[in-house]
Amino acid sequence: KHLVQGASERLLRSFSRRLGYLHDSKEAFHIVEGWLGKDGLLGDLATLTELGRNILSNIAPVVPASVLAALERTPSGDIAGHDGIVRLIRSLAYEAKYFDRCVELLAKFSEIEATKEEKSDAASCLGSLFHIVLSGTLAPPAQRLQSLEALLTSSNPIRQALGLKAFSAFLESSHFSSSYAFEFGAHSRDHGYTPRTGKDVQTWFSSVLKLFEQLDAQKLSVGKKLRETLPQHFRALWSNSGVADELDRIFRAIAKEGFWREGWAATRQTLKFDGKGMPKKVRDKLTLLEKALRPAKLVENVRGIVLGGSSGSIDLEDVDLDEADYPAAH
Repeated sequence: KHLVQGASERLLRSFSRRLGYLHDSKEAFHIVEGWLGKDGLLGDLATLTELGRNILSNIAPVVPASVLAALERTPSGDIAGHDGIVRLIRSLAYEAKYFDRCVELLAKFSEIEATKEEKSDAASCLGSLFHIVLSGTLAPPAQRLQSLEALLTSSNPIRQALGLKAFSAFLESSHFSSSYAFEFGAHSRDHGYTPRTGKDVQTWFSSVLKLFEQLDAQKLSVGKKLRETLPQHFRALWSNSGVADELDRIFRAIAKEGFWREGWAATRQTLKFDGKGMPKKVRDKLTLLEKALRPAKLVENVRGIVLGGSSGSIDLEDVDLDEADYPAAH
């Protein structure tokens, strides 16, 4: 009566926050379950005010399964667009058993926001769950790959775009940061899955490159954008992730189909900026790959050097026209 029914917003918010630290308390569990009941304080998530959404986030650590089920029962259109709810879903995704359901909720939110031309945290939050570190989830790589494949092979363009964002996040190998909170009530938590050895890192990137090869062979509608995304991560992956052989094989296979500007630009720039510091064996391997990918015909030279592009841009100053392999007349 005094802490809830007739309480001020400040007192109610404070009480709910303290309840959130009592996930081992049967009394707290029953109070929170009652709030989530049909006639409870949080019984209808679609009509919650900002205060109600704050309370929901505060008590979620006590009954995460019930909160997730309540979010799934509520029409996504009624709760999408609220960053607090989005960040709550990210916190729920920490447990591998909830990961797939949370990804689905975030995907639904992103679809709704895209149709309304609204911008929120849903798409970025979903992408962050696919980083190798600071992901905020314990979902193993194989589980995340399944979710990634489902997004990329979807017939929905919005989900495909989410898949591309997640694919890029999966390939990210440096300069990590996060603006998300990792605490969840009094639960003992860390930053999520973290590779313990160099072998773990290699396995992570090898697995996503294998998925790329499988999807590339299927000639999906999203295939062109996948081929544009992979080279963006080539430079960071080549020397430090143990997947140089896989990258060499993939890039050569794609180049056999015709001049691949993004792939060539990635190898060229990696040589230019990182080549001197590479072990000779690695540098020689990259040099051979760059030669295999470089433009061989006049039209390809125009496409690759003069016209430029939105990704992996090559300027004339990046090209040594004195090299014997480049016709000076071009």
